[in-house]
Amino acid sequence: YEMRPRLCRQFPVHFHALRRVQLNANLSCPGISDDGDSLAAFGTRSLFGLPEGLADAQLTAALRRVGDFDGRCRDFGVHHEPGFLREVGAELISRMEKAQWTARVLSWSNEEPDNSGMPLCEIVDCIMSAEPEEDLDTIAADGNYDQLDLKDPASLPVYLDDQLHWNVFRASEGRIEWMILHGGAPTEVKESYSISDIRLLDWNEDAVQVFREYARLLNSRDPFMGYAYQVCADQDYGFDLLTVYLGVMSTTMLDLWWRASLIGLMRGSKRVDAGLAREGIRAYDMDCLDMPTIGTYF
Repeated sequence: YEMRPRLCRQFPVHFHALRRVQLNANLSCPGISDDGDSLAAFGTRSLFGLPEGLADAQLTAALRRVGDFDGRCRDFGVHHEPGFLREVGAELISRMEKAQWTARVLSWSNEEPDNSGMPLCEIVDCIMSAEPEEDLDTIAADGNYDQLDLKDPASLPVYLDDQLHWNVFRASEGRIEWMILHGGAPTEVKESYSISDIRLLDWNEDAVQVFREYARLLNSRDPFMGYAYQVCADQDYGFDLLTVYLGVMSTTMLDLWWRASLIGLMRGSKRVDAGLAREGIRAYDMDCLDMPTIGTYF
């Protein structure tokens, strides 16, 4: 219909300004498929349909803010160029072969290693030889419980499954409630799980490929880079930016893994396959794009 706000008209494409204007597709939209219309063409039409000067104004403001961030990083001796961060990320992602990858990257970033002056290949070798983080189930459960422990129901993540059911997850009293939304009717609680019962499921080879491609997408997204910048700033520039960037990547992939495992529990699955990995992405990507970022959505 014609009377829609601009943000609704351009969904599932999001405009983001950091060092440039980048268009990002929201993979939580079930209408995105390889057989659909070109998202690039749709996004380009949407971009050129913006009010005159809006994109330039947003980019100017973002460049000023990211310039301040770069200066602070250099003052504290934690700066890395975004190209180097992505280069390390890309090499690490190419070595993702099983779920233990997440445990190694997370463990390395938690150790706060000194990587100054180390070449890329040496950094990656150190990460891949790190002792894996042992209690990923607890780490993932604690982090996701906090994300879902929200008082405002409108802030809870919504997962639109392949049957077009509106699924909502809410944390309450040590449990995760799985609810179904119905238009104009109260929310139906379909099932409730103890947080301790939601265990990370192992991946099969096809799931590794899906998760690897999603990690590559994260590594290319400017909002994800801006999120790492925001985390670095929130930590008062006390940690090397590469450590922060890879820590954010590993925790993001861990959250995605947990979300896929939750859906697996709902479906009675014993392992994450490619289909379940994609459903996890559909359930998680909107939250990922909602992460705080140094840049600006417009």
